[in-house]
Amino acid sequence: ANVIYSPWLDVEFLPAKNDAGDTLFFGAEINAEKMVDSILQKGEVKVYANLGTSANPWIIALPTVDPLLNFFVNVYLFEPKTITLYASEDLSTGTVTGGAKAQQFRYVLIPGGTAARPAPGTKAIDWNNYNEVKQHLGLKD
Repeated sequence: ANVIYSPWLDVEFLPAKNDAGDTLFFGAEINAEKMVDSILQKGEVKVYANLGTSANPWIIALPTVDPLLNFFVNVYLFEPKTITLYASEDLSTGTVTGGAKAQQFRYVLIPGGTAARPAPGTKAIDWNNYNEVKQHLGLKD
């Protein structure tokens, strides 16, 4: 009942470079105004990326690492009002053919004290499966 979630957000990743000018990784910040200290201390924060579009979603839970593709996207830091991400690629929100937005991010804030266990006789929630989380928490796209 007290779950807070963002809409799908546009996020800009910027390169982090070393002294030689080589890109080490890409970083981004998400403004999360309702992420307060009590949620950080006693609650749960989940972050999801839609690497596809709203019409053709490809949603992943963070952190995600694919050693075969040498790809990662992770949460570096949660702090009041801010989520800091880093990735191996520039995952900035952009548009694809036809103008649809791709590569958007969403966060879910679950305050401490909010029941996260399923009712008796129901299946446990896989918090890394966005569709299960969306259904369980009643998230709207």
